[in-house]
Parts: sequence; structure tokens; C-alpha cells
Amino acid sequence: MSVLVEPQVMLATKPAEEAPRASIWADPWLAGATGLLVAFGLVMVVSASSHFALKVYGSPWSFGLRQLFAVGLGLGAGAGILLMPWQTFLKLPRPMYWASLLMLAAVQTPMGHAAKGAPRWINLGFFNLQPSEIAKVGLAMILARHLARNEGRMKDVIGVVGPGIAAYLVPMLVLVAMQRDLGSMALLGGIAGVALFVAGLEWKWMAAAVGSAGAGGALMIVFEEFRARRILAFFDPHADPEGGGYQVVQGWVAMAVGGVSGQGLGHGVAQQGFLPEAHTDMIMAVTLEELGIFGWAAMFLLHGIILYRGTRIAAECRGLYEMIVASCITAVIGAQVVINTGVIGGLVPPKGLVLPFMSYGASAMLANLVEVAILLRIARENQVAASAAVVASPSPAVAAAPPAPPVAPPKPEATAPWVDVSTPGELLAGVSRRPKRPV
Repeated sequence: MSVLVEPQVMLATKPAEEAPRASIWADPWLAGATGLLVAFGLVMVVSASSHFALKVYGSPWSFGLRQLFAVGLGLGAGAGILLMPWQTFLKLPRPMYWASLLMLAAVQTPMGHAAKGAPRWINLGFFNLQPSEIAKVGLAMILARHLARNEGRMKDVIGVVGPGIAAYLVPMLVLVAMQRDLGSMALLGGIAGVALFVAGLEWKWMAAAVGSAGAGGALMIVFEEFRARRILAFFDPHADPEGGGYQVVQGWVAMAVGGVSGQGLGHGVAQQGFLPEAHTDMIMAVTLEELGIFGWAAMFLLHGIILYRGTRIAAECRGLYEMIVASCITAVIGAQVVINTGVIGGLVPPKGLVLPFMSYGASAMLANLVEVAILLRIARENQVAASAAVVASPSPAVAAAPPAPPVAPPKPEATAPWVDVSTPGELLAGVSRRPKRPV
């Protein structure tokens, strides 16, 4: 009896592999551009502040060393975020928000420090911390958490959107308004707007929110005399070149003197008492004067890389929470670059907003580096999720393999006839030699 062996169909299978571990520098372009811009900013802060620092503090390196200290703080905080497990990172919104709110409230206590009549800092002894810079990160994270938990419910304005704005945005706006800081209020409102937009709020409600914010800002300008003077000087800086329009006019002069190649690092005259806030709000004008169009272009190229990579990271997010956080951080950095550039060019009224990674300011540098660290942490998680998805997907060879043909059941083996080989004599005698069929 023959034995029928069932044919074995060999299918192509994908060998088991492990997801590659995402690098801590998940986005080298973002990390590299940030590092170069921070180094560029340190050089320009020293150059723009050296004359003033020598006159006031007796050392031309005073502001540069303080800024370097802020960079160290920012790198330390950023390293903590990068090394943090993802589940721990997801628990940060509430602590960040409440810490920001408490610091904003502390400005109104004896710990508060005022400069030029504006109480916006906390005196920590070794440096003055501006809580509104940290509040931008806290607000972005807590709103992202609230909206992600209510994903798909953005049409419920009364039950979801309204309570989130009332619980998280309004308290911050009230505390910042007590500091007379309209620029930071505008940025906080912009962060909330970006978060709602990414979460899917309908256009009619977005338009209503923008209109309400604009009306509120106009009222704050009308009822504050110093803001009204800024607006009037903005429309015609040359009408009061020694008063309200002085800073803008001197910024224009510095840019015009710089030309294509600039006057050379440290050889500008704007920072020698002619340009107020040369190392903070107006550092772009100093950069143009000393390094010309080439230095200005390099600065904007690095800012452009940061904004592009931040946008890409937000677009690659698989979860709503991280998408909102990355979008808000990228938007607030971009808004500060645009507003600062507009102020230098006379296109936007002076707002007192620094240029990210370039201007002097310990709080701003600390917040900016934390923001980039958050973007890198989200990019790293995007890498992990993408790698896991690739490993889990079937091999193309397996997906394209044709189905195995059906195997026919074995046919019953044909039985040969039983042949009787008895002789005629044996048959007559009743003897048969035919074998019996086995039972």
C-alpha cells in the first residue's frame, strides 16, 4: 500500500526583530540648530552688553556669564526631560501648571522684583526668575491634557471648551495682567488658541475667541497711558524721535549702518548707550549692525530650522496630547521671532518680547531650552511608535504569497482481484487454493 504524503507549502515569513531603540537625540537637526543658535546668542549678548556691563558692573563679561549660567540651568532641566520615562512625562501637566500658577502669584508677594515699574520677576538671589516664561509651557501642557481627554467632544463648547478655558487660561491671564504684561498675555491667549485649533474647535468659535481677545487687548491699551503712547509712536516714530519713537529709530539706524557685511563683531556703536535694551529686545538690530545681512540670514536660518522641525514633530505625533504640546511650543517660539522682528522693522508696536535663544534673559533661555527638550522627547516617542509599527507589520512576501492550493483527499487504493490457482482435479475434489480475503 502506498503512503500519501501531504505536500508542505513553504511561505515567506519575516524574521522576528526588535524595535530599534530611539536615540536620545531623536531629531539631530533640531538639537544642532538649537545648539548653534544658543552659542551665537551668547556671543552677541557679550558683544551687545560689554560697554554697559563694564560701566555698571566693572566687567564686560557680566551679562554673558549670567546668560551662560541660564544655559546651564536649561540644559540640566532639558536633560531631565529627555531621560524621563514616557509615562512620567505624561504626568507632568498638573505639576507644571500649578508650579507656574504659584510662581505667578509669588510675584505679588515680598519675593517679587520690579524693573521699570513692572513687577514681573521673583528674586531668587542668584538670578531673577520671570514666571510668565515658565507659564507658557505649563499652560500648553495642561490644556493639551484636558483637550486630549475630551478628544472628539470639541462641539461641546459649554461642557468641554468653556470649563477648560475658565479653569486653566483665565487664572493665568488675571495674574499676568497684575504684572502689566500685555505681551505675555497675548502669547498665553495664542497658546490657548493653537491648542483649541489643533483639537478641532469649529471655526465660528475660533473667530469668536479671536474677536474677544482683540477687543480685550484694545481696552487694555486704551486704559493704560504708556501703552497708548507706544501705539502713537508706532504709527509715526519720527514724530517723537527722542521719546516714544527713540528705540525704534535707533534700531533702524543700527540696521542701516550694518549693510551687507556689518561693522565687525564688537565694533558697533548702537550698544554704546545709543540703543536702549541692546542686549535684550533689540539684539537683532545689534546683530545686523555688527554682522550685516550675513549674520542676520544665519540667525534666521537657524530659527527656521527649529520651527520647521517643530512643525514636523507635531505632524508626526500619533496622539492628540503630544500633538497639541508640540504645536503650541512651536507656535509660541515662532510668534516671538515674528513679533521681535516686526518690532525691529517698525511693523509691530514695541512689546518687550525677547528673541528666542538670542536675547539676554535667564528665564527666557531656561524656558526655551525646556521647550526644545520637550520637542525632542516627543520626537523620540514618535520614533519608538513608528519602529514598533514597522516591526508589527507583516512582511511584504507574506502578504503577497498566493493561498496554498487545496489538497485532494487520498483515493482508496485499488484492490487486485483474488485469483484462484487450483488445478481442475483439486476443484473437483472440493479443494481450492484461492487465498481468503483478510478480515
